[in-house]
Amino acid sequence: MFGTRTDDTRTAEERIANRLSDKADRRGLMRALDVSQALVWFDADGRIIDSNPNFHALLNLSPPALADYSYFNLVGESDGDAPAIQRRWDRISSGMMSNEERSFYAPSGQEVWCSASYAAIRNEDTGRTRRVLCILIDLSPWSWKPNDGARISTRW
Repeated sequence: MFGTRTDDTRTAEERIANRLSDKADRRGLMRALDVSQALVWFDADGRIIDSNPNFHALLNLSPPALADYSYFNLVGESDGDAPAIQRRWDRISSGMMSNEERSFYAPSGQEVWCSASYAAIRNEDTGRTRRVLCILIDLSPWSWKPNDGARISTRW
């Protein structure tokens, strides 16, 4: 996607220039996502390690409130569904691309219906997951929850 070629007949200078351009493209992509999406990063165990202002606004919370927060808190883990949620997190953190629509919960108990896409970021040398990026989109204004049985709103 970012200029990768398999028939690499370029000179060393061309390869270096292309890598610098690729890095600039990646930085630009991350800046665009950071401005337009709610982003949260988890460590491999599911603890929140970073998030952006859009994420804070989505769940109406401040960064200090996230100090001891995790994926399991966000999805409202209860004793009854803990094994299923742990299995889901294990699949996500192992590198399985995942998307889900579900409720997420702020420390205040506020519930937000979201679409969440997860991508594991791995160490190149070991292949182990360093962190997981989650991109959240608030669906509350237009979506319905399966248990509600009806559309909440049709605002576009």
